[in-house]
Amino acid sequence: MTRDFELVPPIPAELQRIADNIKWSGLIGFWVQLILGIVSVLALAASIFSIGASTTRSNTDSGAAVFFAVGGLIALAASAYLFLRYTRMARKFYASNPAQRPRRAETLKVIGIGRIISLVGTLLSIAGTQAVVGNVLFKALTQTGNISGQGSCAVAGADIFGIQANTTALTANFVGLAITLWLLNRLSSINNKQT
Repeated sequence: MTRDFELVPPIPAELQRIADNIKWSGLIGFWVQLILGIVSVLALAASIFSIGASTTRSNTDSGAAVFFAVGGLIALAASAYLFLRYTRMARKFYASNPAQRPRRAETLKVIGIGRIISLVGTLLSIAGTQAVVGNVLFKALTQTGNISGQGSCAVAGADIFGIQANTTALTANFVGLAITLWLLNRLSSINNKQT
């Protein structure tokens, strides 16, 4: 039994490298950001529940850190989605019809949007980390010499979870930014042929 197969011309080697770079960058970026994002969400949830369970006013001073952490996580989710989109875009480079392949300009535009989202997420996570570390520093300085053991200025678990949430989101957004910059560098080093 014989089958007739349509012969599909192989894509050029340069285009193959572009597709492979985009595919692997998308996969690595998506999974790293997904795992770190889950860790950050769990730490943020623990921080919020610790704040809610506490009745002291000092534990509610972490509001700015929580706000920035949520903003960083929203940017992280958008970045992870774009990395997933990179993998879909890479598949289009293998199309037999060159007209169905993504153009260089649209490819660079999507990756550029990913760079901006990762940069914004990094900035928000840095601001959240600074807010919670400043709060913890203030509490640590005010409890120095405080022997009475009053809980109003003690460093709480919510603060530590806030630090964990923000630094993990910062790491995830930085990984996204680094992968995106690497990918842009790889694509710009390839000749300016239309892809």
